[in-house]
Amino acid sequence: MLLRSVSLRAAVALSLAGLSFGCASETTDDGEEEPAVCENPGEPAPMPPCPEGWFHYVDTACPFPPGTPCMQIGDGLCHRPCDKDSDCVDPCRPTCDFIQLCNGSDACGTRVNVCKPPPATEG
Repeated sequence: MLLRSVSLRAAVALSLAGLSFGCASETTDDGEEEPAVCENPGEPAPMPPCPEGWFHYVDTACPFPPGTPCMQIGDGLCHRPCDKDSDCVDPCRPTCDFIQLCNGSDACGTRVNVCKPPPATEG
């Protein structure tokens, strides 16, 4: 019960902060909570300012050869960091995967794990 209370308080705090994650959970007739579902697939991640501890994806790549103009490659949005899928509590972004950073180089290699939408399925 304490976990549900803390989760509810966190959801209210995020709601008051103007962060909407497109999630919905419902309570069944027997009082059990059904898993949250993504109401708005494809909805972008939250805009800055980012919640404390979140990753603000701003990056620059400078292609080879030297003198080639650099380009912004980050989406400028806020992403929840993660180590595994279970860290991703937003049903619209349930997959822990990496963003590869270039940090102003042409050799992109640094990785940051963040919660992302599920991989697209081929239909």
